[in-house]
Amino acid sequence: RELRHVLAIEPAHRDATLLLAYMLRERGRLDAAAKAIVSAWHARSETPIEACVADLIFLRECGAHAQAFALAQSALQRHPDNPRLAALAGEFALAKGAFDSARGYLRQAVERNPGDGASWLRLAYCQRFDTADGVDARRICEAWQDAVPDADTRIPIGFAHGKVLDDIGDYAEATRVLRWANARAAARSGWNHGDWRRFV
Repeated sequence: RELRHVLAIEPAHRDATLLLAYMLRERGRLDAAAKAIVSAWHARSETPIEACVADLIFLRECGAHAQAFALAQSALQRHPDNPRLAALAGEFALAKGAFDSARGYLRQAVERNPGDGASWLRLAYCQRFDTADGVDARRICEAWQDAVPDADTRIPIGFAHGKVLDDIGDYAEATRVLRWANARAAARSGWNHGDWRRFV
């Protein structure tokens, strides 16, 4: 009640908004939590980039992809060169099934930050590849051939490249690349079957 009173007086109050949103989410009221974030966003004239990203991630955790996509697009109008915002806009567009929009935003994300492995993988999932000569297929292949990225980047690029190869019917090479990526991902994972069974 006190939080709602504060927000009635100052709708853009960030700390009160976050406290209310987290409280609503903990109670399972995901739609209400997302609405609190969106309402405060519209009440503010400007939101710093880090706060934008945090709000968008909160909306993602609430499953509010449509609202998050609209806000990400709005944030990109103010910060058009920010790769994190482009990556999130692409992620939300993909979740909505807006594949053309997702491709556009994810291309921006990887061009501005080639080390964003997740965006490379999402870019691969935006389409089925008929040929290795397409723009995105070539980009993914070139990223895979670049030995510079660290494992956190190279593993998802491997999965992306494996998908391209599988789509175009190069199953032997796809198997080789995907086995490489799977082995590296498994080696870096802290997941333990026995621990999981005990937890369940």
